[in-house]
Order: sequence, then C-alpha cells, then structure tokens
Amino acid sequence: EALAHLDGLRTRAMGFEMAIATSQTKSELDPKTVLLETLLSNDRSYIWLADESGTQFYYGPKASELTRMATSAWSCFAEGRECRAEGQALSQALLGPGWKKLRGKRIVVAGDGILSYFPLGALPDPSSAEGTPILQEQEVMLVPSLHAMAGLRRESGKMGVPREVRVLADPVYEAQDERLRGKPTREGGKSVALEQALSSGGVARTLSRLRHSGGEVEALRETFCARAACEMAVGFAATREAFLKPVQQGSILHIATHGIVNENDPELSGLAFSQWSQDGEWVDGYWPLGEMGDRKVAARLVVLSACQTACGRQYFGQGAFSLANGFLRAGARTVVASNWNVNDAATAQLMKLFYRRLAADGKMRVGKALREAQLELRSRPEWRKPYFWAGFSAYGEWR
Repeated sequence: EALAHLDGLRTRAMGFEMAIATSQTKSELDPKTVLLETLLSNDRSYIWLADESGTQFYYGPKASELTRMATSAWSCFAEGRECRAEGQALSQALLGPGWKKLRGKRIVVAGDGILSYFPLGALPDPSSAEGTPILQEQEVMLVPSLHAMAGLRRESGKMGVPREVRVLADPVYEAQDERLRGKPTREGGKSVALEQALSSGGVARTLSRLRHSGGEVEALRETFCARAACEMAVGFAATREAFLKPVQQGSILHIATHGIVNENDPELSGLAFSQWSQDGEWVDGYWPLGEMGDRKVAARLVVLSACQTACGRQYFGQGAFSLANGFLRAGARTVVASNWNVNDAATAQLMKLFYRRLAADGKMRVGKALREAQLELRSRPEWRKPYFWAGFSAYGEWR
C-alpha cells in the first residue's frame, strides 16, 4: 500500500491523474522485470522491490549516508576514475539486501534524489568480489514512476517503426568558429535566458564546438534514412526554430548540442542551438526548459546527446527536475540522456553502436540496444572506464 501511494504521488506529479491500486503494480511488470523504488526521508531510506510475484521492502542506510555514498560513486565515475571501492559500497548498501530478487532481471528504477539519475548498471554485482558491472548481465532502465509510464502509453498509443528522424547537431556557437571565417559577424542582442543560465548555473561561460557530433549524424544517416524521412539540421541549420517545429508521433529526435543545468532555477536549464546565421548575424539560439509548457513531443525516442541532460535540482520524493524528465512529461516514450559531463569522442562512438543495434531490429527495445552498445564500448581498452561507457541512461519505456 505504501509503494502504491508513493508511486501514485509521483505519477500525479508527472501530470497523470490515475487511481492506483496495490494490485496494479504487479500487473505492470512482466516476469523478467523488477521495480526498484526508493524514497530518501530525513532519517532513513526506504527501498521497495516489486515484481509479478509480490513486493519486498527493506530499510536502507540513513538517507544522508546513502546520498553521500551515491554522490561519492557518481563523482568518481564522472571524474574518470576506476571507482571500485565507491561502487561496491553503494551496491552493497542499496542492492545487497534484495539481490536475490534482482539478480538476472531487468531493473526498472524509480529513484529519489541522486538515485533518479544514477547509472545503476555501472555498479558492481553486490554478490561478487570481481567487480563485474551489473550491466554485464542485466538491463537497467529509469522511470519517473511505474504508473506514469502506464499513463504515457495510454495517451501516446501504439508506437511503430519510426517514419521520421530529425537531427539537430554541431551548432555554431562562437563568432570565432571556423565556419564563419571570412564572413563579417555582426553582434546583435544577447540571449537573456542563456546569460542567466550560465551565470547562475556554475558552468563555463563559453560553448565550444562539438566536433565529434558529426559522427552521430552519419550514424543516423546510415542506419535510418533509407527507411524513414530524415531531416538533418546541422551547423547553422541547428537552430532554435528547427527544434521547435512539431514532432511527428513515433519519430526519433536526436539532439547533439550543449546542455546547461541550472539547479538554482531549473526552468533555466536548457539546450543551446546555433547562435549565428550563415550570413554572420547573431541569433538567439537558447531554449530553456521553462518554455516546454504544454508543448507535445510524442516521439518514440528522444536522444539528448548533451552534458548532464538527466541531472537537475532534486525535489523530495520526486527525483531531479531535468531535461530528460521534461521530455517525458511532454509525451516522449523513451529518452536517452546523460548522467554527467560526457566525453565528446566517446559519445560519438556510443551513438554509432546504439543506432546500429536499434536499426538492425525494428522491435529492439531502447534499453537493450543501449546496454549492448555500452558493453561493446567498454570492451575497448581506451573506453573501459565507466566515465566513457556509462555516461548515458535510458529513461521511460522498457517494453
């Protein structure tokens, strides 16, 4: 009953008004899937595991201690270190008591606080001393709540093979960009929202070119454009206006740009598109999350190939207010988003592997395709650290 109540609160916070009965939790889960739902209260953490056979509950460490362990492991991963001790400590505390129920299953995570965007698959198996990451054997998906996904399925209907692919990539951010060489650049106004986001968000004030994002464009061109209508808005064409065009139901929307997280004012978090036109005119290329409003993005898949698009200000009981969360609210069935400031070259390689798998089988789940791509990237010596292969997670539909 407590789990149904908590999941109901989170579902309503996502905009779905649903009466949720205890029995419905089981019906949403198939035999291969376990729900891991957490709540971080003032003095303790609460952990539920639910599958079609029933629900298991246990208390975790004090919420402050569990948050400290998760933050330590997340920071270690994000800094490109090995992190075996940090990962093992968190895995034992969070997953150890329920590992018998979790082992060998797809884990669907509805997390609180930092656990709402933590790459759980990068943690080691809590029952082994070898340090093998969970993702080696199991798929991990993240959701805002179990029943929010049921509401999203109900509203968006059946999603078939994507018939439209829209790509926005490699925007022109600076007047010094080589693509503007030889052209007179005329400064205009300034994006007030971008200035505010950068000044209070604690990030670098310059947006450098993402040179490897061209590889992501080619990966999509090779894999999907023979079977779907493709719109490639690259360079100067990767504008705010191109992003705001209506998205067809069931399409793929891939955005390779800079993401900005502002935890002081989450509605200022956003995506940076081209700041210059081909004629050398300055244009406002910033889109803040606060402008999502009632906009509908009923895509089968949104890929936010930008930094920290899964991160944001954390609200008690509801996880992070992030770009990933915003696109799910807007109707996207699945969102692939980043857990930290990702490496440009590694991201391009990961996206190539991901789209090849997704295109090879029209029925392949996003979570499975991402997992297989991450494992292949991890198998290469230069990308073996979690910083490179675990930087993205899949949010939303696991079916």
